[in-house]
Amino acid sequence: MNNFAFSPETVGHLLLAALFCLTVATGLVFKVASHKIDHRTAPAFMCLWVLAGLGLTFPLYGDLWYAGWQGLIEQPWLALLMLAKGGLLWLLFSQKQHLNKMSLSARNYTSPVAIGLMVFTNAAFGEQLATAELVAAMGLCALGLSFAFKGHLQDLPAQGKTLFGAAVLLTVACGTLDHILLTHLNWYVLLVVTNIILLAVVLLQRGGFGRLRESLTAPLAIAAGALFATTELVKFYQTVSYSPVTVVVTVQSATIPVLLILSALIWKERTWREQGLWGLLALALILPVILT
Repeated sequence: MNNFAFSPETVGHLLLAALFCLTVATGLVFKVASHKIDHRTAPAFMCLWVLAGLGLTFPLYGDLWYAGWQGLIEQPWLALLMLAKGGLLWLLFSQKQHLNKMSLSARNYTSPVAIGLMVFTNAAFGEQLATAELVAAMGLCALGLSFAFKGHLQDLPAQGKTLFGAAVLLTVACGTLDHILLTHLNWYVLLVVTNIILLAVVLLQRGGFGRLRESLTAPLAIAAGALFATTELVKFYQTVSYSPVTVVVTVQSATIPVLLILSALIWKERTWREQGLWGLLALALILPVILT
């Protein structure tokens, strides 16, 4: 009897489909959790479950840990950047989840605007800008401003608009730090160390141990954390083993219109046609940045 096995191309396609579904599911579960669980608990269940996933995959990627740790010892200044990244992640995850409670679409629209700005900030640290990237980045920033004045963000109170702006800037800061760190270290050691720092920041907060306990006992926190961790690990495994980074990022970006439409259908955030248009415009401008 012949053993049945999928070809590498088929496995890659299946993983991309899984990544798409996981990204959508994670967005929806986080939205539900935002109404049931304090937004300051989000950093706890996210880092806890990512660390659990990294522990499970250590037999596969342990060599990356040792290589990355050696690089960190030789360049101790990178530890300062990781400390900054851990603190910024706490702010980013908690602010985004707070915004999520008000508007799933606004929470997801932080990504296109941040991608546009990151093209400029990463260029300051050595990334070369193609003309298409520059035009797309300017378009994304303009689209973000349009969403602020014409999209669902307009319906939010002043606090929601402030959270949106903070989430965009924090996403840019974290993305730029990743760009710098990944030129010196590998992804595995970066994820392990920054999530350990994030866990420490969680525990230093008032009520941190209670939030950590909730991350291990509340069904919604477990579901959100496990989905987030699985999505991150599938993304990195896909990137390392089967697909270029561009393809993986494109697949995740393609979930933006889906999530915006679902935000209209389920949570009545404007109409599904309007939300779909905002999502498609964002995707159309993201693609030149990714594919250039």
